[in-house]
Amino acid sequence: MPITPDTKDWTWVLERRCPECGFESANVPKEQVAGMIRDNAATWRAILCDSPRLKERPSDDRWSALEYGCHVRDVYRLYDQRLALMLNEDDPTFPNWDQDVTAVEERYNEQDPARVAKELGAAADQMAASFDVVSDEHWQRTGTRSDGAHFTVDTFARYLIHDPVHHLHDVADGLGALEIPPMTTADDNLATIRRIYDAFGNRDVEVFRELFAEDISIFQTPELPWGGHFEGHDGAFTFMLGLAESFDSTVTTESMFAAGDHVVQTGRTRGTLKANAASFDVPELHLWELRDGKVVRFSVYLDTPAMLDALAG
Repeated sequence: MPITPDTKDWTWVLERRCPECGFESANVPKEQVAGMIRDNAATWRAILCDSPRLKERPSDDRWSALEYGCHVRDVYRLYDQRLALMLNEDDPTFPNWDQDVTAVEERYNEQDPARVAKELGAAADQMAASFDVVSDEHWQRTGTRSDGAHFTVDTFARYLIHDPVHHLHDVADGLGALEIPPMTTADDNLATIRRIYDAFGNRDVEVFRELFAEDISIFQTPELPWGGHFEGHDGAFTFMLGLAESFDSTVTTESMFAAGDHVVQTGRTRGTLKANAASFDVPELHLWELRDGKVVRFSVYLDTPAMLDALAG
């Protein structure tokens, strides 16, 4: 059975939560998109290098993990071209792109997964670098899709990032439908991250010392008082001290899956700010990278505007 072309207009994801993957593009600050692209690509590379049965479709009418990876690579390539048009021309109209025709003509499912992983990483790095240099006055430049959908650079960025995030969920569901037994490494990594969440709840510092690598790197947007880049054990404990001094909260995990050396967790964080006693309940996404059973990178994303509103109290 051939894949049924996706003819839905997905621009509604700019206004409301996606019920399939849970992502909320409306709450993503445009300045965070470049970092999210890099983190997303790291997870895709891990899937394409480490997951079994990459070329197997979970059903006749759904793409394989490899086909999704090829699609995400080509989305990053295409959107980088479209961003250049928006920045260099006045309200350009993007040439039409048929993703389903491209998948057939480029024989996505016959491509080499290792090469696709490398190409996806390069395309994502280029896309992220292009967003890095967008100046403040250029975020409101415009462009129009061939079907008439109109974007600013701001909405274009937030619309884009939903696609590769959503397809990670598609792949997780597809691999689950194939009943692929989890790899030992993936099992171990999930167990490690679950121990860390328990330690967050119990304030068990010794677990952090055990499971954080000496060269751990932690990132959360510096827009938040406790955010920034933190390196090594000292930096990690500085970050956690900032959290403890800023609020009391609990994290509720809604989904978690492993992809090679990466673990992706989504859920909500709820609590009370200590500065003004304001309560918050915001969606979050955590990206973890592990090496030899220890965390080497931890990136935290949440609804920053909502948290800033709570801080403003």
